[in-house]
Amino acid sequence: MQRCVASARAVGEVRDFHVFCDAPIAGAIGHETPPFPNFHGVYSLLYLKQFVARLDYDFFIYVDSDTLFLRQPEGLLELPRHAPFHIPFETSTAQIPADAVWEGVRLGAWRDRLRYKDTPNAPYYLVDSGFWIAHHDVIDQVAELAKYYWTDADAPPGADLSLGLKNISYTLSFIAHLLGGNPKNHGVQDSLRVWMPDRLKTFTGANRTLTYQWPLTDIKVECSPAIVHLKNRWVGGRDPLEVRQ
Repeated sequence: MQRCVASARAVGEVRDFHVFCDAPIAGAIGHETPPFPNFHGVYSLLYLKQFVARLDYDFFIYVDSDTLFLRQPEGLLELPRHAPFHIPFETSTAQIPADAVWEGVRLGAWRDRLRYKDTPNAPYYLVDSGFWIAHHDVIDQVAELAKYYWTDADAPPGADLSLGLKNISYTLSFIAHLLGGNPKNHGVQDSLRVWMPDRLKTFTGANRTLTYQWPLTDIKVECSPAIVHLKNRWVGGRDPLEVRQ
């Protein structure tokens, strides 16, 4: 997280960073890590109601620790389109076969779970968990919806109860379908110059661009986002800004 915060400060980003950590992080406001289990990355949602809701901000913007700021993001708070919750919607699963697998989960099982959770706004969209925005007024609701999504008490007989269905990406998509309003207002194409995930690992420090591919499709686009989600490329590897081609 230190490199994420440092990259933001280096491009002139002055907004507060709040970080749960066990050691000080320069440029950020540190908080002692609560004793919550990290299950498929859902710790960020477990913190919301107990800790984040106490902070005095209108909006909370979450970025993963493996995030890099290349310039100040313009139009960041325009992305929600007046909705209280925003996450970039990527691929619509309407035309994706039920036996297709994303992040270790069969899409048919995920769609079934959304249906018995009474999720509106089908078709359902895949998302990346590395960036989302929530208004202060729905922080408690986001946390409660996450708990509701994780419970199996209302599952019909024979339902797939795989743990992978409860990972952070599928949980956030469920929440966004309930709180985000019209899915067309949250398309990832609106984020091309703000934030993008580097799943194909094409980003380097040479040109500050990356190739984005919509999940489970062949559709690709070149983009130059202000914020890049490096997808764990800092873990055990070189800083992508040091790579030259």
